[in-house]
Amino acid sequence: LAGADTGLTTAMNRFFESARAITVDPASPSVRAAFLGEAGAMVNAFKALNAQFATLDEETRTGLDTAVSQVNTLAGQLAIVNTQLHKQPELARQPAELLDQRDRLLRELATHAQVKTAFEPNGEGSVTITESFSRGTIVARGEAFALSSFHVEATGHVDLQIGALDGRLQVRTRS
Repeated sequence: LAGADTGLTTAMNRFFESARAITVDPASPSVRAAFLGEAGAMVNAFKALNAQFATLDEETRTGLDTAVSQVNTLAGQLAIVNTQLHKQPELARQPAELLDQRDRLLRELATHAQVKTAFEPNGEGSVTITESFSRGTIVARGEAFALSSFHVEATGHVDLQIGALDGRLQVRTRS
């Protein structure tokens, strides 16, 4: 977990070497002092490792929160576009720029998670981040359903197979 002369492996090896030395000469003050020194070094190595894990936890938590927030923002924007699309019952009469905006939002959502979409005859889009619209729906017509980092982590999955959410979740669950 570090260079050849530092890190947990080196600290543990030195600790066990000094433990073996103390069994050979337990009365020697210098051997006992070396043993205590190596024990302290190993404790410090564990503390350093703990600090690295805490940093990783904080960074991945922040990244996950940011990605979830971005998904929620995009879902909210798509719900607004859907509300505008709802005003016109025919797809052929929808403003092209509105359909382009919908498609751009869907592409951006797809960078965060694998999305599944369904479209109404007028172009309104519904979006889920699971295999089924019965759960994991984040946009249905003019309504957005917010994700939370807690929900994404607690489920351990939301069928996130690609994208920023999946990558951050993988780091958190496999670390």
